[in-house]
Amino acid sequence: MSEPTAAEAARSLVAGASSLSLHTAAETTVVLVGAQRVDPLGRLLVAVPEAAPLVAQVRAQVLVATQAFLVDVAPVAVRERERAHLEIFAWLRRPPREEAAAAWEDAHPTGSRLEPTEVVLRLEPRALALQRTGHDPVDVDPAEYARASADPLAREEAELLQHLASDHTGALGVFARMLPPGLLRAGDRVVPLRLDRHRLVLRLERESSHADVSLLLPGENPALTARDALSRVRALLCRGHGGPCQAVCRRRD
Repeated sequence: MSEPTAAEAARSLVAGASSLSLHTAAETTVVLVGAQRVDPLGRLLVAVPEAAPLVAQVRAQVLVATQAFLVDVAPVAVRERERAHLEIFAWLRRPPREEAAAAWEDAHPTGSRLEPTEVVLRLEPRALALQRTGHDPVDVDPAEYARASADPLAREEAELLQHLASDHTGALGVFARMLPPGLLRAGDRVVPLRLDRHRLVLRLERESSHADVSLLLPGENPALTARDALSRVRALLCRGHGGPCQAVCRRRD
């Protein structure tokens, strides 16, 4: 089962990020939490107060050279929690308000609406640099990034892994027993580290080290939707039980 490409990994990181920092050539640094969305081409849309210095820079220069920094952090507390980080070198542009408002709502139809005092700025990537744990650093071509798709679980993964870790410790025990013999040692702490269309990754934390192990989700092809991926997680659990089992990873209402 293939690994996601660098472009796909970058799209997934951007889709799942809850915060980012922006740095401009004018030495303006802004940290945004929950104030960004992603359009179909992977361009970040950020909502900032109209009176913000960042807006004044864009108004004066039309295009502002900007560096965005995003970090992929494991949703469940583990040793060495950073899973990847991405730098996006982009032009920061202010689209017309109607276009920006429509793009903002299309990117997350059930999310909050744009406030009258807010302005949407769009980052148009010129270059991207991705560093994934266990991989060499790689430059991502902006055209490949725009064509790539995020993993269907990117936006839901954090909630699902936290739910699995807090409410389904029994399921984690079942998954741990499915690992190849000799990997799980006495005293290991089993933590869900990653969930995507291909696999569930478990971290086995030891006193001074750790090991990350993948369990491939059932199915000949990768899951295409979040619903499909979760049904495969449940099928994996049933396989570990050897028969009918209780659903796991069902989100809280």
